[in-house]
Amino acid sequence: MITSVNNPKIKDLVRLHQAKYRKSTGKFLIENEHLIQEALDTGYLEEVFVIEGETFEFERQTQITVEVAKKLAQTQSVPQIIGVASKPQADDFKGNILFLEDLQDPGNVGTLLRSALSFGYQTVVLSPKSVDFTNDKVVRSSQGALFHLNMMEMSLPLFTKKAFQQGYQILGSVVSSGTSVRSLSVDKHALLLGNEGQGLSPQAIQASQILISIPTVAFESLNVAIAGSIMMYELNES
Repeated sequence: MITSVNNPKIKDLVRLHQAKYRKSTGKFLIENEHLIQEALDTGYLEEVFVIEGETFEFERQTQITVEVAKKLAQTQSVPQIIGVASKPQADDFKGNILFLEDLQDPGNVGTLLRSALSFGYQTVVLSPKSVDFTNDKVVRSSQGALFHLNMMEMSLPLFTKKAFQQGYQILGSVVSSGTSVRSLSVDKHALLLGNEGQGLSPQAIQASQILISIPTVAFESLNVAIAGSIMMYELNES
């Protein structure tokens, strides 16, 4: 059992609260038994830490005190179990793709990951300036969807070049004046969604083969997570 917050192992794990350290180690912390089970089922779980008296069926398990759990926690409540997961990192595209350009809100990204999984998108690519997808709020709002997706990080120029080479049709989402997503019929494609405040960059719009919009009276009232989810649903149905 680990009883001290000054334990070297605990100090090292606390550093995973920082995006820079998560990136360098390829690891991140997860709380909530459901998320930990998702990581276990998909092979990303490395070890777990449980408060004394609690149990979890995993061989690499260490008991900790409540004080240590508080130190590791990324939320206000004290988790009964904390997991260490390896970061999903795919090498190549698979299935239809969702590309997120410079999205900043963790809740939006987490919601879009859930929608991507629900509507048949197998790969999600984030630009370098997007929020880190191992951010605790992203992980929690995704409900573990990131463990079931082909997760990648890539610049827009490299992404579009690679997507074109592999025969993907690039669809850029715009607020208005685009082709109605409801009237579109496409097969192998990549859907590009832009920053919450600015939308897609001019470079992303230029790289898009088709610009698409949602035909609605007040589209601008939809945030990127809702709009992107609707688009993925419609494109999946087509």
